[in-house]
Amino acid sequence: MGQSGALRAHSICEIIRVMDVSVVIPMYNAVGSIGEQLGALAKQDFAGSWEIFIVDNGSTDDGPRVAANASLPVPITVLFAPDQQGPPYARNIGAHRAGGRYLAFADADDVATPGWLSGLMACASPDAICMGVLDPRPLNSITMQKARGSQPNESAPPGPLGLMPSAWGSNMLISRDLFDQLGGFNPDLLCGDDADLSYRAQLAGNEIRFAPLAVMNYRYRPDLRGLYRQMREWGT
Repeated sequence: MGQSGALRAHSICEIIRVMDVSVVIPMYNAVGSIGEQLGALAKQDFAGSWEIFIVDNGSTDDGPRVAANASLPVPITVLFAPDQQGPPYARNIGAHRAGGRYLAFADADDVATPGWLSGLMACASPDAICMGVLDPRPLNSITMQKARGSQPNESAPPGPLGLMPSAWGSNMLISRDLFDQLGGFNPDLLCGDDADLSYRAQLAGNEIRFAPLAVMNYRYRPDLRGLYRQMREWGT
């Protein structure tokens, strides 16, 4: 059986097996960080049933192999989504294959604290998007913290133009039913797809909730030039 056939067969099994929550992580050339993130996820204190989906978005490095060989106490599946670039497309692919009642989204270059998933699930609601804390202090130099900020958020921040609160795709939980009702992330948005989903959720009568115990150590771009490009994309 070829790679695509094996993935299809495996995905059917995953969809049939219902979990409390599926963690979906888009990945692109993250060989230097995915091992650390998966190591952190292996230490989660969440007592429910859960699984991990790593969605490789066309990496040219060895990240997929590192992820596939990771040893975790929960099921982990590596999916391949090279047909369209961008985290929202990869997140949608992972969400489609996942079997959880809730979907938790994280990034491949961040590092979850042990209480991250249990903190998100403590906030879970079928008619809300939950977002946790992004803490930039452990993973970034003083220079980068001065350039971008060093304080973790203490609430759900306002989205673009300050119109409504917005969750982040790097630390977000949403029920599968609500995700499907909203049509998932907009794959045509290379940036701001999390704000777009948050706004559509609120306009449909749902809310954004803050999960203060769901702490994700957040990594900035490694240099000022990369940070400038990131900020320019956000502004656009």
